[in-house]
Amino acid sequence: MRLASVLMLAASAAGGRQLSGVVSLSWGVGRLSPFSRQQQQRPNFIAVMSSTSRSPEDLQGKTSKERLFPEELNVIYDSKCNVCKLEIDFLRQRDMRLNGTRKSSTGPKLRFTDLESGSYDESDPRNGGISYAVGMSSMHAVTPSGQILNGVPVFEKAYQQVQLGWLFRITHVPVFKQLSNFLYDIFARYRTAITRRSSVDALVQAYEDKKRLEIAQQAAAANCADDRCSPAVADKTTSTSSETAAPVKN
Repeated sequence: MRLASVLMLAASAAGGRQLSGVVSLSWGVGRLSPFSRQQQQRPNFIAVMSSTSRSPEDLQGKTSKERLFPEELNVIYDSKCNVCKLEIDFLRQRDMRLNGTRKSSTGPKLRFTDLESGSYDESDPRNGGISYAVGMSSMHAVTPSGQILNGVPVFEKAYQQVQLGWLFRITHVPVFKQLSNFLYDIFARYRTAITRRSSVDALVQAYEDKKRLEIAQQAAAANCADDRCSPAVADKTTSTSSETAAPVKN
């Protein structure tokens, strides 16, 4: 009986050590399992996406910084041309009605710059470097990226912004495209003679004389700022400069 008891105790002790070894081995294998390491090293996909993704507002802000202006087109026109002004007024009113702040979060899609405003600046990037003489010769427009449009494409692009672009689909046909360009070139050539009773060359000359007069007046005002000259001198400078400006009918 004693021998049996001793054998049973020895067997129990050996079984216990074997069981604890199996448990320890299984725990170690589980701890060193490649699958478990992948689970521990796997990045948090949601956290990465949330940290690297940008909102549409950020993307829109970045895009807007690269644009010359928020509108889709800057139309450069002659406000003293009655025909031109009628069309510009129509486009402006329709644009405000369709794309105004109450209708669209982006605001109006058309920007209008008057060549005859007195503050027109051809060096402004938003005006595409278009001079007074070039702008008076035909209709021009500038896109937010700086692309310059001239002639019939200006009207097509402008009318697209007020949902009337379909009116110019016929100009995509080669024959009608050539015809529309030909007719517009004729109108542009005689536009100022019809609407302003003056040639483009005469208007450009008057514009340049006016600019020279303004520069002379500014120079005279700067020289007289410290009271080194009398008002008579400034008046003489102004009258001399004004004599060079040829009168032009508007």
